[in-house]
Amino acid sequence: MIRKLPIDLAVALSSIPDQEARKVLVGTVQNLQDQDWSRVHTMGIREAMNEKYVGKPIKIHAAVSYLSDPTPAELRRQSGRITIINFGLIDSSDNDIRCAAITYHKFGDKLQKCLVRRAFYIFQGIILSVIDRTQTGPSRYYMFYLEDIDEDLTAIDLIKSPPKQIARAYELIAKYGSTPGGVFGYIKKMLIKNLNIKGLNNAAHLNKCIDFMIYQSLSEGIYDKKSMKLHSLVIGAPGEGKKLLTIIASILNPVFEEVPPVKLTNAGLIGRAVVSGRITSSIPGYLPRASGGTLGIQDLHELIGNKGREVKATFAQAMEDGVVIDATSAKTRHEATTSVHADTNKLSQILLTDIPDISSDINLRTNLLSRFDGIFDIPPDKDREFETMKSMLKNVGEIRTSREPASNPRWQISLRTIIAVLRTEFRVITISDVAVKYILMLVEKMRDDGKFETIPSGMMTRIANSITKLTVVSARINLRRRVCQRDIDTALGFIEDKLEFLSKLNPERLTENPDMTAKERRHDLIRTCFRGQTVSRKQVHDLIVNGDLDSVCVKTISRDLEALGQPKGRDQWLIQ
Repeated sequence: MIRKLPIDLAVALSSIPDQEARKVLVGTVQNLQDQDWSRVHTMGIREAMNEKYVGKPIKIHAAVSYLSDPTPAELRRQSGRITIINFGLIDSSDNDIRCAAITYHKFGDKLQKCLVRRAFYIFQGIILSVIDRTQTGPSRYYMFYLEDIDEDLTAIDLIKSPPKQIARAYELIAKYGSTPGGVFGYIKKMLIKNLNIKGLNNAAHLNKCIDFMIYQSLSEGIYDKKSMKLHSLVIGAPGEGKKLLTIIASILNPVFEEVPPVKLTNAGLIGRAVVSGRITSSIPGYLPRASGGTLGIQDLHELIGNKGREVKATFAQAMEDGVVIDATSAKTRHEATTSVHADTNKLSQILLTDIPDISSDINLRTNLLSRFDGIFDIPPDKDREFETMKSMLKNVGEIRTSREPASNPRWQISLRTIIAVLRTEFRVITISDVAVKYILMLVEKMRDDGKFETIPSGMMTRIANSITKLTVVSARINLRRRVCQRDIDTALGFIEDKLEFLSKLNPERLTENPDMTAKERRHDLIRTCFRGQTVSRKQVHDLIVNGDLDSVCVKTISRDLEALGQPKGRDQWLIQ
């Protein structure tokens, strides 16, 4: 007597055109009931598509790429009709895999939710190797059989490290957790040693930036519909260590994406619509792919004109809410609980001219500035630049002009795994009533000391969010599940730096009048930056291009100069 198969398995088998793959699936499914999924290694799709994993339980970190309409089907040895759906998965590297058909009643609603949210989850199941001989020529591919969906994604799932590496991280946390510097001290020491960072004793701003990058990598999740990820903005001239901070972010974060501003579009940041048959889907962009980690963007000042305004608005939404919306694909919402780490030059450093106030110099509006939890203005330090130059020349060694393959050294993998374990083990942090009273006392003192009087309006609520996020992360790195006074003091130390920077801003320059015309905005910027100076058309053009304003032609610039200045020779104008 032929044994009747469970209906879910029967549906899957009906979509697999390879008899050998069917046998593997039937044999594996029988052993899944007792499977301990916590001991199964999480991997990406490309890694999973390998014969050594065929017929074995695996976990894939992916999102739903497409989902078919519910379809009626009839199966042999099954009475009546059933509803089935077909779907596919895509990972953060844009690798995709087709999946065996499933019954709608088992996963239909859950998969629809995954598709709508465009979030990355853990899909548990079995990899199958398929050779379809029913075609005119053999078709060979890998297929995934879905057993369950785990929406409770942890940082350990994100890093996809083998169990031995994770166990080693637990050992290091236990070892250094009881030492004077703690786990934080160990992580920082390893970064300084292996990245050959010199002169931090004489570079207080850079030193604090490194501290913040460690804290940023430990920020986690959503609370009360707001992102709990920490965001950083570093301002400084070339050669002051901004690139180093991006490297540290790439080492520590379980997920890291970096995008150059010259190639950045709003669609690339959010996602792009793809049409396959009658199905339209949205492929996640940089921010959703970096969800759970950090997106690094260098040279934020390069984001200019309409494109720059759109991109900055997208950054602001992701930093606040942890989501971005793809307007080209039925307003698809992508989950993007992503830290944003940006660095920028001041316009005065690019144009080599004096700009009267820092608001014009950085050219960022309050809606974006206020969302950065850490703002660091690194002053020029020629002595440090010289020491860095000597260190580079001293350690040149043998020069190989060929490009060497990129690989992650063991120490980097170790630090990233430690961060992931801390975020997983200390996901829930409590801020007690006693801690809240202490925070309120310090905030009241800051107000009495006049710390809030000189900052632009509209900043208070986001400062409160920053305090909450930083105290939680401080507790996490110190292996505590409850916030203590030391964590609050640490958080307020970073907030002091942010307040010091905000106090230098000119509120009149930060808030753009929506009724101003494009011409009025250009004239306002030119007067602010060049009043009393003699300039050329090229200097004004460079200012407009780097000033987040729409690009204009040479004739328009000439008319602006005629309206604002007096001619002082060939192509020279004194701005009044």
